[in-house]
Amino acid sequence: MVGWVSRVVLPCSVEEYQVGQLFSVAEASKNETGGGEGIEVLKNEPYEKDGEKGQYTHKIYHLKSKVPGFVKVFAPEGSLVFHEKAWNAYPYCRTIVTNEYMKDNFFIKIETWHKPDLGTQENVHKLDSSTWQNVAVVPIDIADRSEVSAADYKPDEDPAKFKSAKTGRGPLGPAWKRNFVRSCVAFPSKPSVPSQRVLLTGSTECFYSAAEPSKFTMGNFSLLQEVKNKGTQTALKTSAVLSAFRGHKGMPVGNGVAVRAEAEKWSLHLEFIHFALPPPPSSVSSLHKETECKRRMDLESKELVSKTDRPRMCAYKLVTVKFKWWGLQTKVENFIHEQEKRIFNNFHRQLFCWIDKWVELNMADIRHMEAETQNELDELRRRGEVRGTSAADD
Repeated sequence: MVGWVSRVVLPCSVEEYQVGQLFSVAEASKNETGGGEGIEVLKNEPYEKDGEKGQYTHKIYHLKSKVPGFVKVFAPEGSLVFHEKAWNAYPYCRTIVTNEYMKDNFFIKIETWHKPDLGTQENVHKLDSSTWQNVAVVPIDIADRSEVSAADYKPDEDPAKFKSAKTGRGPLGPAWKRNFVRSCVAFPSKPSVPSQRVLLTGSTECFYSAAEPSKFTMGNFSLLQEVKNKGTQTALKTSAVLSAFRGHKGMPVGNGVAVRAEAEKWSLHLEFIHFALPPPPSSVSSLHKETECKRRMDLESKELVSKTDRPRMCAYKLVTVKFKWWGLQTKVENFIHEQEKRIFNNFHRQLFCWIDKWVELNMADIRHMEAETQNELDELRRRGEVRGTSAADD
């Protein structure tokens, strides 16, 4: 049994993604169905169980010709039919894929949390520490052309080329995911300067890349907040996070306006975090007006919020695979790992490039579309040729 977490960062909000995902699933299902193969929807209905409620779906995947040759050799006639059951309690979703021929010797389980961040959270599925240590993290960049095979590539589904007419988002450049966080750490005023707050010498407006999340994460900010609540300067100085905070390269507070020239390169919001702490010792000499710092923060914030390409979220997908078959287990598990990564990448590239088709829809529109799609899939399977993604030559 193997497991990993795929992190798919997207330039849309969690709320938008709920509609976009369901629209794209319906569209992709039609693209993958024809000639007796593809997707059959048995159930699509609301559910409520143990305090959890959402939408339940049961689908059958008919994949006779779409699996690689080494699987076909060992698969009897009729065995390449897979059942997918999904419980969508958004923003949490759970999907389990099984096979009646293999029974308990096979399953794929995908548990997804959708979070309004850039994929910087660790262990969002709350696994125990020993399990989490053995889980690989697989980041997926939908704008990275090198991660798409020649067979899968479509120019009209390339986020690096696509620009949304309705939202203005895209194209996504090489650095589109870069996560920049500005931190303004402020202290109450000295008695001699009652109208001002002072900033700790060496404080920075801290910009960092999500490619190096271990150096400074939102968890660090939470710890700094806890330190602030303790109300002691000593606690701040001895905090383990302080070294990470001070050790990161950044612009001195007060120079923040200079970064606005780079704003067009970002596809994401800045986040502004402000901590008020007890008065610093007299050795702190650098004084800055809090009102000036706040004015600059508010100014940039308004400019960035007015941009249409700033929403962001991450789909954290914990994938667990079991395939118990002597002589094939490792090979098939590795194959499934690569195929799931391929599916996640291709699907989310499509989702973003289809945004103008779904961004104005609501959940009522989606439910109506799903009902129509269910009938279309039945018709598509009865006619035409097999189409869509195939792993037969991988």
